Amino acid sequence: MSEKRALITGLLLLALFMAVIGRLAYLVFAAGETLSAAAVQQNTRSLDYYQYARGDIYDRLGRRLTGADSVCLVVYPSMLDDTAAVAERLALLLGEDGARTAELLQAGMANMPAPFILKTGLDMEQAAAVEEAQLAGVFVLELAARYAADAPAAHLLGRVAPLGEGGAYIGVSGLEAAYEQLLSGRVDARVVANVDAAGNISRQQLYLDIPSEKSTASIQLTLDLDYQQLAERALEGHSGACVLLEAASGDIAAMVSAPGFDPYGWRDAADGAYLNKALCAYPPASAFKLLLAIAALDSDAVLPQAADMRLDAEQAAAEEGAEDSAEEGAEGGATADEPPPDGPYSCAGYYALGSGLHINCWQRDGHGEIDLQQALIYSCNSYFIALGQKLGGAVIEEYARRCGLLDLSIGGYEIEAEDYLRFNRQVEGDIANVSIGEQGVRLTPLTLAQLYCIVANGGYRVWPRLVSSISDAQGTLTEIEPHTPERVISAEHAGLLQQTLIAAVQQGTGGAAADCLLGGGGKTGTSEDAGVWFVGFAPEEQPRWVLAVYIEDADSAAVAAECWQQIIDDIAILEGLAE
Repeated sequence: MSEKRALITGLLLLALFMAVIGRLAYLVFAAGETLSAAAVQQNTRSLDYYQYARGDIYDRLGRRLTGADSVCLVVYPSMLDDTAAVAERLALLLGEDGARTAELLQAGMANMPAPFILKTGLDMEQAAAVEEAQLAGVFVLELAARYAADAPAAHLLGRVAPLGEGGAYIGVSGLEAAYEQLLSGRVDARVVANVDAAGNISRQQLYLDIPSEKSTASIQLTLDLDYQQLAERALEGHSGACVLLEAASGDIAAMVSAPGFDPYGWRDAADGAYLNKALCAYPPASAFKLLLAIAALDSDAVLPQAADMRLDAEQAAAEEGAEDSAEEGAEGGATADEPPPDGPYSCAGYYALGSGLHINCWQRDGHGEIDLQQALIYSCNSYFIALGQKLGGAVIEEYARRCGLLDLSIGGYEIEAEDYLRFNRQVEGDIANVSIGEQGVRLTPLTLAQLYCIVANGGYRVWPRLVSSISDAQGTLTEIEPHTPERVISAEHAGLLQQTLIAAVQQGTGGAAADCLLGGGGKTGTSEDAGVWFVGFAPEEQPRWVLAVYIEDADSAAVAAECWQQIIDDIAILEGLAE
């Protein structure tokens, strides 16, 4: 009997829901033109069919990231008798906090008597409950809400706030702010209600007014909505960020900052929730060692090595979180551990500065005789400090510039420049710390992904691009062309580093990503006090994507590597690439 009752209740809820949507559809297609003419003859209240009357933002396949159809709760302030009572009743119907509901209701009524959207993304039960309650001045309508219920790419899209003239909503962050002038002022369909002398309307008096000439602008991104949602799911429960780039072009396919936030403010945002961590700079730790490897190969400054070296594979089983453990460097003179001109470098478990201060390698017993490839596979601090001393601070800076790490420019999206490299180029201790990605260097997830593209695509620097085209209110399309890649290192050296990073996953410190469905190569990084990294490319053969993952609330780089693998695996399954 209970199953039958549940079925009947479900059918009633569905009928109520369909009645709401059906009514709006009738008004659009059957009565819109007739009633539109009547609108100019009567006292009316109108609401933009597109929330905030702004142009839309699309992903690379033309799917809307804003303006998605959504069941919305609309309030006509002039019809409310007791605002506090309405807020209390709505909070109960929606399952929301009463004080927060009252606060948002009062904020929306600041522009009385204009109607406004109080909440978007109502589910079927919420919509039916509000309709059944028959609250005066409260309506359920299907409109184009600005942001989807799950708010994908929230940090990139940004948000709006009623800070404009007359309380108009304007962009205050992200693309909403960057393209405020283009996106604002949309002229499109409006939901209109005829109001009687007492300021009342009925549900039967709502209609859609469609202008003969519309005005709308739009932005198309390189972002892929599917990839974006997969990446956001992988970072759920973490504080951090990730960036997915097309290795050959540098186009941004996904960019996530976690945790996300509610653009409508129904949920309290955590500290720093509005900060786009994908564009914030952090110590890159051992992930930065790839830059020194690139510089050493390209400038023929590799440390001397023996003709035949082998490492005990058991060394790779040491705790990954210890790989970047190092004491702070200091000023000093010539290094005490510099190898002889004709002999291989040998890691003794530390590097001794001229001042006598030791900087530990994560492998405290030392790696023994080791070459560049093995040093990258097993993330030997001592080797890279010695390599950094041989290269010198000026050369490190020069290759950071060549690889695009000092010029964070994004096609179609201007951001404030920062000084990502701050160290004394002549001081031994400063060079030591930079060589292992600690003090003196800070990079964003985007710039680290850009660095690894050079290895993944055969030696070319790419320029990240986010916006592929914009269309103004008159429909004039402007393409934002990708920057032509520039060769940084030879294809031979890029191939060597590709194989080295693959080995780092298969037998080195990146083992937590070894089961990736597409295979791949990459490098971990564990900062002393600022989070963990995994940056890598996939597939193993003919790399297509580069993904940088940064997790600031984890102690082991294995966490970042596992997130990396989850994202790549999910993309492989989505694209039908997994066997």
